[in-house]
Amino acid sequence: MAGTILARAQSGAPAQAPVSTVSASSMPAASAQTASNVLNYQGLPVREIRIAGTRADADSKIWALVAQRKGEPLDRAKIRQTIRNLYGTGRYTDVAVEAEHTPDGGVDLTFVFQLNYFIGSVQVEGAPDRPRASQIVNVTKLQLGERLTLEKITRALERIRVLMEDNGFYRSSTAYQEEA
Repeated sequence: MAGTILARAQSGAPAQAPVSTVSASSMPAASAQTASNVLNYQGLPVREIRIAGTRADADSKIWALVAQRKGEPLDRAKIRQTIRNLYGTGRYTDVAVEAEHTPDGGVDLTFVFQLNYFIGSVQVEGAPDRPRASQIVNVTKLQLGERLTLEKITRALERIRVLMEDNGFYRSSTAYQEEA
């Protein structure tokens, strides 16, 4: 018997970009790190602002959260505010800003996100008569709308394994699959 937990994510995958990076998973650390690393670029004209890790074109609300503007001198307070704004949405576990000098003496900024994933549904495929699919879903203790983490998935899979063994299925297998 194979059971599958399917978790629909509300967000996409993180992006990558190489340069000077300021990153944080908690806002106090982000603010301190931003202030020190952005100091090298303070006052340089911002030539370009990019957003990576999400479809910014489809989400104009993100651009409204960016305090730093193209053409203005780089201001670390605006960078810090932007990180707070983005992090405060709850859609991201990590927000980073990458800065790169331009040939004309300016700076290009890229805001990079590590997206949060949320449980959209939990489904079981191939369940036996006992335990029923609903029992398998219940034993995961995953709640719709809850933030999805590797820890929660690992615990859910272990709970399913124990439930299956308790019902005589000692060689059952479980797997986790993300759907975007």
